[in-house]
Amino acid sequence: MKHHGTLDTEAFITTVLQHFNTHYCAPDTSLIPETGALIIFANHPLGALDALALLHWVRQRRPDTRIVANRWLKAFTPLAPALIEVDNFTIHAGGHKHSWQQMNAHLRQGGALIIFPAGEVSRLTLRGIRDRAWHTGFVRLAWRHHAPLLPVRIHARNSMAFYAASLAHNALGTFLLPHQLYARRGQTIHLQPGRCIAPHTLPGDNARLWTQHLYQQLYQLP
Repeated sequence: MKHHGTLDTEAFITTVLQHFNTHYCAPDTSLIPETGALIIFANHPLGALDALALLHWVRQRRPDTRIVANRWLKAFTPLAPALIEVDNFTIHAGGHKHSWQQMNAHLRQGGALIIFPAGEVSRLTLRGIRDRAWHTGFVRLAWRHHAPLLPVRIHARNSMAFYAASLAHNALGTFLLPHQLYARRGQTIHLQPGRCIAPHTLPGDNARLWTQHLYQQLYQLP
């Protein structure tokens, strides 16, 4: 990857996906609004590869899209213009202040933003491979900027070794994530978008209830 520093964002993502023999399948981008502030939220089953696949798909329609992701991705120069970096995604005004300011500024300018509300990769649960509880910051951003919320369910999975290690200790699973890039070579990532949701139509009267509702809505997508 170090030899591809002069590529633009889309070409670099294509090169990375090809390197790991990973493909994604998605409908056309017509469900993505062409202009205006927008928050795309998704589950996070894989790690870097599902983030790159989603970013590549959305930017076909919205070249102004930026993604909130772990700061190690910024080491890849072509990704830097599309990245808002965090260490451990929590999105609240008291933490990651600079990142929070960048998100607000981008939405204020009418940009599109991809957020994984879990802030970590999905784990094995009694209901299957699911995100753990989501942070509420993304819905607070939507309310503040009157930004539609576009759900995208991502169908993919890591190896059983990863899920077994995560059951033993969460940190052990995280340690194995780089290995998953190679362990899951050749898989196809399926992206299933829903329809945009206006934040003022969400049921309930607080961000926690809104977030729980959106979590349920996303996992009801086929």
